[in-house]
Amino acid sequence: MGEPIRVMLDTNIYGLIANEADPETLVEAIANSNVLVCGSKVVRNELRKIPNLKNEKARKLRSDVLKYYNVLVKGKRDYQVNRLIQELAEEYRKSYAKSGSEGLKNDFLIVATASIHQVKIVCSDDEKTMKSAEARKSYSEANSKFEIPKPEFISLKEFKQLIR
Repeated sequence: MGEPIRVMLDTNIYGLIANEADPETLVEAIANSNVLVCGSKVVRNELRKIPNLKNEKARKLRSDVLKYYNVLVKGKRDYQVNRLIQELAEEYRKSYAKSGSEGLKNDFLIVATASIHQVKIVCSDDEKTMKSAEARKSYSEANSKFEIPKPEFISLKEFKQLIR
C-alpha cells in the first residue's frame, strides 16, 4: 500500500461529498484508502458557519459535513492556526497582486496550514480563488522564499481517482 498520502480537503469538498448520490460510501472509501485527511481549524469553522436554523435541508447539510469532517480528520491531524501559519498566509496576501485579497484570507490560511504541516495535496474545486493562477503564483513565491514545499492542488474528481 505504501506511504500514506496526506491530503487537506477544502471546505467546498465536504459540501460536494454531502451532495454525492451515496456520500456515506465515498466517506468510507476515503477512510479506508491510503489517504490521511488532515484538517484545519479554518475549514472546520467554515463548516460550522453553515446556517443551522435556516431550514431542514441546511440543518442536515451542516450535520452531515461536520460528521464527515470528524470521521475523516483524526484529532492529531486537526491543525490550529498559529503565528507561523498566519505569517505565511500574510506573505501570500502580499504576493497576490489583485485587490480584494481579503476575501481570500481563509483560502490563504488553509494553504498555509497545508504548507507548514507538509500536507502533499490540497483538494479543492475552487478554481476562481484558491486555485486561481494568481493565487498559485503567490503560494509558489512565498513558499520558495521560506523553502517550504508547496502542496499540489487537485479536484474532487481527481481525488476520487486517487482513492481507488
